[in-house]
Amino acid sequence: MIRMIFTINREMVHFVIIDKYIYYMDRKTKSYIRCLPKPEKLLEIQKNLARLFTFTEEELKEYEAYQTEEEIAKSVIRDAGLKSCRLLIKKELPTTEEIRTLIKDKEILVI
Repeated sequence: MIRMIFTINREMVHFVIIDKYIYYMDRKTKSYIRCLPKPEKLLEIQKNLARLFTFTEEELKEYEAYQTEEEIAKSVIRDAGLKSCRLLIKKELPTTEEIRTLIKDKEILVI
């Protein structure tokens, strides 16, 4: 599991990568929402979140090509840098089976 905290315009943005799942949180969402794979059930309920989870075909192919959490983390850092986000903290923790079972098929996490 890789946990990253970015800052943009005095706001904090959090990302957690567990296996090939990417979760996002900011002050408005208040809990971690799965970015990739796309949270279909949540987007049916919260249509205003759809703009956060719009990806190009190229971005989706790039995501599918990644094999490790570290490769995904490098991509998130690169993409965040393009949006003027600055990385504050990057912390790696072991991904246990307990964590994998906890997140299985969940679109929202409370950590």
